[in-house]
Amino acid sequence: STKLPTGTSVRALRQLASGDIAWFVDGRIVITDRDFSNPHVFANTGAANAGDIESDLQGGYWVATSDKGLLNFDANGTLVKALQHNSQDPQSISDNFCRTLERDSLGNLWIATSNGLNRLRKDGLHFDHWRSEPGDSASLPGNRISDLFEDRDGQLWVGTWTGGPAVHDLRASWVGLLQKTPGNPRALPSNQVSSVAVGLDNQLWIALIDSAGLARFNLDTGVVAQHRRSDLQVRNQLEIANLPGDDVSAVARSKDGGVWVGTLQSGGARLDFAGKLVERLKLSTLPADQDGSFDGISGQRILKILENAKGDLWIATLNSGLNYRCAGCTRFKQFRYSTADPNSVPGDTPTAILEARNGDFWFGFRRGGLARFVASKQHFVRYQND
Repeated sequence: STKLPTGTSVRALRQLASGDIAWFVDGRIVITDRDFSNPHVFANTGAANAGDIESDLQGGYWVATSDKGLLNFDANGTLVKALQHNSQDPQSISDNFCRTLERDSLGNLWIATSNGLNRLRKDGLHFDHWRSEPGDSASLPGNRISDLFEDRDGQLWVGTWTGGPAVHDLRASWVGLLQKTPGNPRALPSNQVSSVAVGLDNQLWIALIDSAGLARFNLDTGVVAQHRRSDLQVRNQLEIANLPGDDVSAVARSKDGGVWVGTLQSGGARLDFAGKLVERLKLSTLPADQDGSFDGISGQRILKILENAKGDLWIATLNSGLNYRCAGCTRFKQFRYSTADPNSVPGDTPTAILEARNGDFWFGFRRGGLARFVASKQHFVRYQND
């Protein structure tokens, strides 16, 4: 185990343009090179939490914080400026709780806050704002922004906490909202979105956590299908009963163009690009084989899923550790925390997964620190604050 500079609960992992790995522990930002030869606290934000980091295109970084707004640090970790909400300045950032950052293909920096969406202006000091406006169907569906990403067509997708997602054409204006609308079968069946994956032809797979399953969405036509629990009786032509559960917590693109689906209570499954069930992830029932592999995964409560282009599959579970199936394999390796084994993973609840450009995998754990799976040697290295 290699000692971490600070803290144990890793909240997020990012790989920077330089190839270095950054993670967040409370309000501190820790950066290391890919070989972990120089882990160091890059900056202490002074915030309760730091949640995201993005290049400022001048060698430094913008950092999103939970209570200090948007901070700008130079390459040495020195604070250059702090952009915070000012009720007397309508061009200031709309809230000091910044959740995530997105640099779009036009160079704009977007900031998701708890009170609307912000875009940093070219002066690096002021902001344009988008909020939910009662009675205005062209405004955002909600002000508590949870996630941002740009698709291949140059459209910015905005996830809200309870209002559903929206999409913005970066070269024009808002082109659509995806909200639950009573009486409209093509509208999103729920506004509580937990995860989104982009499939073939820019089709969206939207995970819904309030027992609404998984929605397959086309921007032009709306909901194409709603995948529900397999033991339910379908209510309309859009419903397909082929999931292990309706409480979908994770969705991730699969190697073959379909998606992996994880649920909060009932395990997971893989669907092909057309939504047909291909594989169910079952709970292991037999002891490990001679090579240490299992016939299934270690737990039913799935938090994260990642399958890379090669076909290596990782599944993170709540309180049941990590599961790994190598490309072309049929059985899983299960990795659990053990106080007696210094080479075990440092916790049983992985909260973040990142594939580095060199083929290694990094994992953040709740109250467990950080671990790196060295692909060339097929083993873990732990990094903790002992």
